Amino acid sequence: MSDSSKDEQTSTCQDGTLDFWAQKWQQNKIGFHRTVVSHLFEKYMIPKLTATKEQLCVLFTLCGKTLDMVAVLEAGHRVIGIEGCQSGVEAFFQENNIKYEIEKDETNKCQTYKGIECPLTIYVTDFFTFNKSIPPIDYIWDRGGLVAINPSTREQ
Repeated sequence: MSDSSKDEQTSTCQDGTLDFWAQKWQQNKIGFHRTVVSHLFEKYMIPKLTATKEQLCVLFTLCGKTLDMVAVLEAGHRVIGIEGCQSGVEAFFQENNIKYEIEKDETNKCQTYKGIECPLTIYVTDFFTFNKSIPPIDYIWDRGGLVAINPSTREQ
């Protein structure tokens, strides 16, 4: 991706919050990222995912490069993520050796990263303006995205 497309993705947030987080990713100041699967995810979600043979779909809001998504894929399920910072999404695919393709969606102002060999889709977009139809979701997981949102915009 060119630097100009990265700039497009980080300028969509009106209050600068998306720009703030994009800068954190660019500077690798991501102390919020965990290098293991969340213990709460293991406690509450893994049992639900392993209790069924039916393929489920888990939505990760403000997903970054969480390894919780890898746990879902390893359990044989589908992952959909929404993330405002392109560099976090690219790091996720690279660090987990997942081949992907990118589609640009001008109508919805997002880029779609799709796993080529696994059921994984991550939308790089402003969470508050994302307005794209997505497949049915069985579970939504948010480990820390809400606290990352400026309190004045949380009602949105």
